[in-house]
Formats: sequence, C-alpha cells, structure tokens
Amino acid sequence: MVKDKMIHDVKIVTENTSFKDICALMKKEKIRHVIVKEKDKVTGIITATDIIKVVSNARVDLTQEDYL
Repeated sequence: MVKDKMIHDVKIVTENTSFKDICALMKKEKIRHVIVKEKDKVTGIITATDIIKVVSNARVDLTQEDYL
C-alpha cells in the first residue's frame, strides 16, 4: 500500500520562500523534493533538478556551499 511507503514528515515551504532557504532546507534534511503550499492548498513542488536549473541559468545568486 502507498501509505506504507510514503514519507510522513513532508517538508513544506511557501511561494515566498527564497531559493537559498529552500537549498539550505534540502541540504539540512537531505531531501530532493519540497512541497510548496499557500494557505491550505498545494501550489507546487520544488525539486533538486529545479534548483540546478535555476542556478545554471544564473537566475539566482547562490554559492556552491548553499546547495552542496
């Protein structure tokens, strides 16, 4: 069953959370996905791949220490 395999301690951020803070959270918790929520509605998911794309396109100023 799905409930036996899913993660129960899901990390959640808001649409206003900075990429730097999301990187720090992912690094600290050793996770690759974060749920984005506003009020009581899930509005998206940020993945490690999304962060890499943002950094590689230089849309945000992060140092290597922020995401490794």
